[in-house]
Amino acid sequence: MPENEKEQEEKAWARRAHLSLLLAYPLLFVLLIKGVAFPFVISMLVSMFFPIYIWIAKGGKSELVKAHAQEATFLQAFMALLGFAAGQLWGGSGVTDNILATFSYFGLSLYHLGSVITGSIKASYKKFFNYPLSIFRFFRSRRKDKEEEERILKKVDAHTAKMYKEVMANGEKQLSEIRDISKKIVDPGIKRKVEEITGLIEQIFENFKQDPADIKMSRQFLSYYLDTTMKILRQYNNLSQQKVVSKELTESLQKVDRLLDSLKEAFEKHYAKLLSNDIMDLDTEITVMEKTMKMEGM
Repeated sequence: MPENEKEQEEKAWARRAHLSLLLAYPLLFVLLIKGVAFPFVISMLVSMFFPIYIWIAKGGKSELVKAHAQEATFLQAFMALLGFAAGQLWGGSGVTDNILATFSYFGLSLYHLGSVITGSIKASYKKFFNYPLSIFRFFRSRRKDKEEEERILKKVDAHTAKMYKEVMANGEKQLSEIRDISKKIVDPGIKRKVEEITGLIEQIFENFKQDPADIKMSRQFLSYYLDTTMKILRQYNNLSQQKVVSKELTESLQKVDRLLDSLKEAFEKHYAKLLSNDIMDLDTEITVMEKTMKMEGM
């Protein structure tokens, strides 16, 4: 099959995964006429089998079709759950309950129709799409990350690959902790500097994905500088929470401000050297930072 025809067919099946959900409404109409209990829930669950069929029958040949069929399946299950919840909340026989139930199901139907239309449009443009709260987003993200890591590690030997995994795992954890500490910082100037530092760290990590061999000359640098960044920020938070403002406290906060500038400069230099493949003298770099911290009394 020509590439263009294959692409068109792919988009068509991805679209059908969403549009098939509209079959829930004729079924809902029939169930309402017959007075069947939980008509909204049943119609959503029954029509869920159409995207499941597309997922099984066509998803194996196309990631796009598979992804859209999964999202459509999730939407129906989610709508059935919401419909059941609405039935439990407004399941009384009173006039108020009936009015609230009617508005609830009407609102759910509008949301459902809007979601189906959005999903269909995304499929038509061959774009991947996730409904809010979709569990499939998590699984696809993990699979994509694993595939990306495998692709990266093919470029290096086993020892470097092991080092890459360790450095990236520890680095991401420390970066997350730095962000958490940063959330407690009130001073906008300090917060901006921390954001600039975390941005540089992210750029360094991104560079590793392009050139994983750079891990070897960055391992010691990151081990020291990430720990140092966390130490300085923790100390800043402790100092900034002091209720009594003294001259010594003000001076200590100013020292942290200057140290953040030194940290930012160190990360900038390291990133620049990675880009130019300049093997640096790490011991010298770390010694300079240690002397700077001692001078500041940290």
